[in-house]
Amino acid sequence: MHLRSRLLPLLALAAAALLLIDDRTRAYVLTGDSLGFDQRDVRVFDNFTDPPANANTTPDLSFPGYTGAELAIWKACVEWGSELHLEGQGDPHQPGDLGSGGGNFDFSWQGNATDVGGTDDNVHSELSGNGQGVYAFTEVPSSDGWRIRYYSGPWIWRDNPIGGATAMNHADLQGVACHELGHALGLAHSNDPAATMFFAPPNDETFLRSLDPDDVAGLQAIYGARSATKPHVDTYELLGGGALLVRGSAFDASDNEVWFTQAAAGGDGTPVKSSGLASTNGGTEIALALPAGAGPGDLLVKVPGTAHDALSNAFPFDPASEPCFLPKLYGTGKLTSAGTTADIGWTGASSLSTNDFKITLFGAPAGELAILFWGLAPQDRPFHGSRLLVARPLKRGPSVTMSPLTFAQVAIPIDASLLGVTRYYQFWFEDAGDPFGVGTSNALRVTFCP
Repeated sequence: MHLRSRLLPLLALAAAALLLIDDRTRAYVLTGDSLGFDQRDVRVFDNFTDPPANANTTPDLSFPGYTGAELAIWKACVEWGSELHLEGQGDPHQPGDLGSGGGNFDFSWQGNATDVGGTDDNVHSELSGNGQGVYAFTEVPSSDGWRIRYYSGPWIWRDNPIGGATAMNHADLQGVACHELGHALGLAHSNDPAATMFFAPPNDETFLRSLDPDDVAGLQAIYGARSATKPHVDTYELLGGGALLVRGSAFDASDNEVWFTQAAAGGDGTPVKSSGLASTNGGTEIALALPAGAGPGDLLVKVPGTAHDALSNAFPFDPASEPCFLPKLYGTGKLTSAGTTADIGWTGASSLSTNDFKITLFGAPAGELAILFWGLAPQDRPFHGSRLLVARPLKRGPSVTMSPLTFAQVAIPIDASLLGVTRYYQFWFEDAGDPFGVGTSNALRVTFCP
């Protein structure tokens, strides 16, 4: 069993690093390993002894069910994924870009292990003792499994999603985990100093959380670039009574597997699976009963075949609630008689816990009346020289008067009845100088969350 990845502090390898800064011709290096479908699982045995390794107790809707060290390592996993994880949120160091590998590869998050496991059990854990110049290492070859160990000393492991490491002996758990997972995937150390897989990290390992083009190229050299035929999960719906509807594309007509994260700690990393599932609506929907033992984590869809593109993206799943998407703009507002564009926007969060959500309008003529309206589906059709972007039936909301600075906002109270509901909002406004006398803004999709 080989040990790969001696992540050394920059000062300890300053001379060696300088020798490599101008040598970008070799870039990524492959080990010859690759992970099959039976080695996609990742678990954590949380024996980290440093309190900062589990200081983050704030839940993240994109990573349901986990906080602390587990959350940091899960985020490191999805960075290598085939596409953005949900909408790419969860890492302040790369807003909207978490999960950018772009290959035919996705890890299956399987939560907690009950021990450190063997050298091929795909478990992250702390290792007692002083690593001297070594932060962590990955036990390989990885094609039949791997294990990642993090030395307890002299490092202070931190799970801080915002600040990362803040002192010379502190180490960013997410960043180091992202590097080590690259070795599990089949990447050796890169010769590109900008890459996550470069052997000498900077003083703040948050740099390692986000893949460089060289890392992406190495990943795709092993697993291929994300294929157009790869199954894709868009979202899911909870139908009641334990029934679930997965929506997406490129599902098999008759023989799909849906993989879930195990609810309880332990196991051997095998996902909780529901197999032999047919799809409907042209391969875009799979209906199933939630299997026993499935818990918060990720769900993936596997179609028949052994190629890497037979497994979908990893989509965050919570058996207690439907996914919470960020508000999203779509369409184009009408050009007003003043030459401005009427733009809808928002402030706050569409969350019951904060209840501070407001929908804004900027650019409609000053002093004119504006009315917010909404519906339950989008559309795009002509409307008085503009576009109607919300489908009927329409509900009228509050009216407001545009300020001298051509700004207005409407508060949207959130109660329990709105949780999981998606609405589509648009503004209608008066415009005395327009040939039609009215205009509309672009539109906003809003899903209301806990």
